[in-house]
Amino acid sequence: MKVIVSIQPRGSQPPGITTHWELSSMSEISALIKAIELPIIPLLKPHNCDEAFVIHILRIEIIAPLGLDVTIINLPNLISIPGEGQIDVDVQATKNLIEGYLSNPRAIILAILQTRDDIASQNIVRLACKHDPEGQRTVGILANALSKVAYMSQGTERKIVTPARSLSAISLKAGCFPLRDTSRPEGEHTSIPPVQPLDGIDSVFQEIWPHWKEKDHDRSRLEIEALSPFLQDLLVKHVDCELPKVWADIRDKLDEVEKQLLALGPKRGTVGEVRSSLADMSTHFYQLAQGSYDAKHQGNTMSFFSKEENRLRARVENANREFSYYMRDHGEKRKVFKDVRRNNARTMGCKQANSLEIMSWLADTYHQTRRMGGTTTQNFLSELFREQSCRWPAIAASHIQRVIKIVSTWIFKAVHDSVAEEELRPGLAIFCTRGFKELEKGALDELHKLVQDENNSMITYNCDYTDNLEKSWKEHNQEVLRDAIGDVVQNQLDFHRLPDLEATGRSEVLFNGLQERLRTGPLSDEPFKMLMALDSYYNVARKTFVDNVCRQVVERHLLSPLPTIFCPQAVAKMSDEELLQLGSESQRQRDRRFKLSDIAGGLRRGLEELQSFPVN
Repeated sequence: MKVIVSIQPRGSQPPGITTHWELSSMSEISALIKAIELPIIPLLKPHNCDEAFVIHILRIEIIAPLGLDVTIINLPNLISIPGEGQIDVDVQATKNLIEGYLSNPRAIILAILQTRDDIASQNIVRLACKHDPEGQRTVGILANALSKVAYMSQGTERKIVTPARSLSAISLKAGCFPLRDTSRPEGEHTSIPPVQPLDGIDSVFQEIWPHWKEKDHDRSRLEIEALSPFLQDLLVKHVDCELPKVWADIRDKLDEVEKQLLALGPKRGTVGEVRSSLADMSTHFYQLAQGSYDAKHQGNTMSFFSKEENRLRARVENANREFSYYMRDHGEKRKVFKDVRRNNARTMGCKQANSLEIMSWLADTYHQTRRMGGTTTQNFLSELFREQSCRWPAIAASHIQRVIKIVSTWIFKAVHDSVAEEELRPGLAIFCTRGFKELEKGALDELHKLVQDENNSMITYNCDYTDNLEKSWKEHNQEVLRDAIGDVVQNQLDFHRLPDLEATGRSEVLFNGLQERLRTGPLSDEPFKMLMALDSYYNVARKTFVDNVCRQVVERHLLSPLPTIFCPQAVAKMSDEELLQLGSESQRQRDRRFKLSDIAGGLRRGLEELQSFPVN
């Protein structure tokens, strides 16, 4: 016989503590427990723990030709109510420990029943009925049932025979076994020898209960000699029932461990392994970035782009569209509002002005350029345009910062999707952010150049500008002419004299009236002509500026080179030091990989061994 005793601590084990012993016989266990109780058990308790009990497992493994291949866990009812040295936490800890084992559907419950007490009210019966209501895996053990002492109380026959035949309200489909206590001398109360053979049991029962045979009791369930083969047979049947479930559980556990190993990524112990791993990660990141730029969301990146917030192209296009609308509606410094409700303009930063205020501003600017009147000049128009477009740099810078924030958020999500290992993500996210900072610097420099271009001399040879100016001027002249004719017809023509005049005279009267009306009208107002030119040039310049910001700044500097910040070419250019600093495994990661690999190997071997067992 070989006895192996071990303590399996709950949680981590303090270093330098022996928790494994080998004994030669069962008689040495008590002495061992007393020897380790004081010096070792307190060291396994958590710091500042006042509980009387700590949930550790005392495992006793017996290796001997016993003929019974089974593990027995003794669950004594240590405490049920708080007392001296025990608190409510201790009671609950004991209860949780007991019920934790009993609730396991793969465990067989050996319910030790005391014949001196009411069986139905015993605690183990209540627990067995709770966790095994059908009684399929509960075996009753009637302690001292075959002792002469147990026969002396009235009603003991019913307590013993009825549960033994499974006729009571307690459902024990696995059966019940009456046993006798061989540790006490029974000769004090009866002439039956301390170790009574099975053949003599019937005579004992006939002496005390003459109708023992009338109960038709199964003699194959008497004594420990019958219990051992019965338990072995019950265990085999229970294993046959539970083994397919065990296979499924092991497969699930193995799948879980393999997923954790897969999440760690390939092993990265050398520079070559690190470079290979980073190359795979960078390839996935490159595919995500290029797919975002091209708005192609198929292939192996489909799951990433299934979320709308990960579609970078769509989010940037929406930002560009809102930027264009804002520039159109609120980009100029002064805006003419015919409606008296100007709250929207005030909140958007535009100066609200009516037609008279605009004309006053034009006149002041015109005189400040030292012009005495005449045709449109480049200096005058440039001065007007610079003041009207002075809000563009701030609006464009705000838009670029918004796009930068969108792209930065997307980079973190792409790194999270490309890198499975959590410990590696922060370093690679910083690396990608550092590369994007270079793109951001180039974008801001490009925006500065665009703003400088707008402050230079105006480009008035643009065909769009001349076409818009001619169209606006023509429409305005038609409107002025229409108003002038209406005014002359209503106020200056004498309709009573017109029939008396010849056709030439009528035309002369109408022409003189229009000439006088147009001589003092807005067509002769130089600032108004400047306003027409400014409006035409401003619209063309605004559209060009918006296009340049979206195309040259956003597309050229932020989106187009985005895939290059973390790609296989970038990994190939890294030095060995950079690779090890960025992608090497920590000691904690290596230990975790080794532990998971060991667990996975054990699960595979266990599954193969269990699947080799025949199942009836």
